[in-house]
Amino acid sequence: MNTAPVAFPCWQPSYAEYAETCRYLGLTPQPRLYPMLCRHLAREALYHPPLSNWARHLAERPRTPGWIARMDAASRLFMPTHPVRYLLNAVVALHECTAQGYAELTSVPTGARLWARLPLWLAGAVVQTVSALAWLLGQGVIYGLTLSWRQADQGIEGRRVLITGVGRGLGRDLAMAVLERGGQVVGVLRDRSQFPAELRELVPESRLTLIEADLSRPGLVVEQLRAGGIAASEIDLVILSAGVKYDHTSVLDTASVRQTFEVNLFANVDLAAWYFAHGGQGQIVLVSSMGRWHGMPDTSGYNASKAALSIWGESLEMERIARGEGTARILIVEPGLFASGMVGGGGLKGRLSVSRAHIARTILDAALRGRRSLRPPLWFAWLTWALVMSGRSLRTRLLVRARSR
Repeated sequence: MNTAPVAFPCWQPSYAEYAETCRYLGLTPQPRLYPMLCRHLAREALYHPPLSNWARHLAERPRTPGWIARMDAASRLFMPTHPVRYLLNAVVALHECTAQGYAELTSVPTGARLWARLPLWLAGAVVQTVSALAWLLGQGVIYGLTLSWRQADQGIEGRRVLITGVGRGLGRDLAMAVLERGGQVVGVLRDRSQFPAELRELVPESRLTLIEADLSRPGLVVEQLRAGGIAASEIDLVILSAGVKYDHTSVLDTASVRQTFEVNLFANVDLAAWYFAHGGQGQIVLVSSMGRWHGMPDTSGYNASKAALSIWGESLEMERIARGEGTARILIVEPGLFASGMVGGGGLKGRLSVSRAHIARTILDAALRGRRSLRPPLWFAWLTWALVMSGRSLRTRLLVRARSR
């Protein structure tokens, strides 16, 4: 299958969602058209104003076949600039440029069969419109119940955000979420080639600045930021999301443990010290892990490094308050199970994992609302705390058994 990166989730479909959209339109999915669709919609996302909270709320709903049908009717009636309208129009436009797609789009009944079909089409349109209106009403109720905290969302348009680990995984999804909402990104990554070339070509330089730095080398990231002309005072939000985990590596492997702590803890200390010492006034987000609440064998001290990061972040907040250095704005994020290279996508873990894009959106929303702690998904946090309270002996047996599997 020919695939393309889904850069902006509110605008772009996964391949499965593209295929479902084709079925809704009566078209046959064509894998070679999918990358073209993604590139086109990514450009639309970058050159259109950021979505309103209401439009984003609708765009982030699960994209089931029913969602496509309801949003088709709703966007025709009320939201002609909603991303789903561009999606449906782009799929039609791309397919009509191929022989197969043109034949499917122009295939209509004639003669008596046409007159027999017209009442069915009319009835279907009425049912679809009524269904869409009822669904919109339900979504409006949900949106209204959460309006109080949505009003506190300061927005990110025009603001500059420093994010580490944008070469892949959660860091890249965080960068895409900021860009999708109209922000600017200073992205730190080990190798510029990690960031997909098609995305580098797509995003204007004024919106995306990439800084190469190996976070395992002490002090290098600060040197590279200075060399790149990045001023701490111009950064409105710092998200320290880079992390490394050496799986199947003993916690007694000193080289791996040392490198794990360099990336997961000390690089963050370096960046925070640089930021506050040079006029930074924004919030700092530390991406830790729910694993910080318990140990885990054969992970080169990953859980220990995240425990250190969480406690260090809390200590930093206390220190800035005690010294009267302004309002402490430290958000400590401890995600649970979500789709990533560290978790893998198969088995029970893969089925229970929350989407990485969803976690990225949740983190950004929490940062913009000024929260101090976040542990998504909440059910996994409760499960982890139950494990912690079960006692060390039982916890050891369960985790050793899970690890061996």
